[in-house]
Amino acid sequence: MALIAYYAFWVALVVFVPFALWKGAGPERLGALVILAMTATALTLVMILGQEGLRASSWLILTDVVGFIGFGYLALHSMRSWPLWCTALQLLALLSHVAHFSWAGISPLAYAYMRGTPTFFALFVLCAATLSVLRRKHEGLHDRMWQDWKALRRGGQ
Repeated sequence: MALIAYYAFWVALVVFVPFALWKGAGPERLGALVILAMTATALTLVMILGQEGLRASSWLILTDVVGFIGFGYLALHSMRSWPLWCTALQLLALLSHVAHFSWAGISPLAYAYMRGTPTFFALFVLCAATLSVLRRKHEGLHDRMWQDWKALRRGGQ
């Protein structure tokens, strides 16, 4: 079962990230880059520490910190609701590390699912957001991508 989840994550990553980069608007493309940055962080840690060394260390939290900061930035600066969902999902992943650090009796498999499932769902949220962009383009709707904080301060939208 764990192997199926592992491969499902990589299939979703290989399918949804290029889709968002290809068909998404600015926020969706940046969201795809956040996922790629998380993946690059994890792969770099594996190269430095090795797979077994990474399991025994607390460095894996860095991947979720990258996701939390990246999606948090998007949530603050884009005119989209989906980055809020992804930020919340990454917060769940961060809390899985807290649970792991505070309770030594947690099963390694349970920890892996707690850590990886939120990011897996974030990939589906990113895909849904990209499909929403395509729908808006097809319907000819105006798409405001970024928050204009200066206009908001002046009393505009």
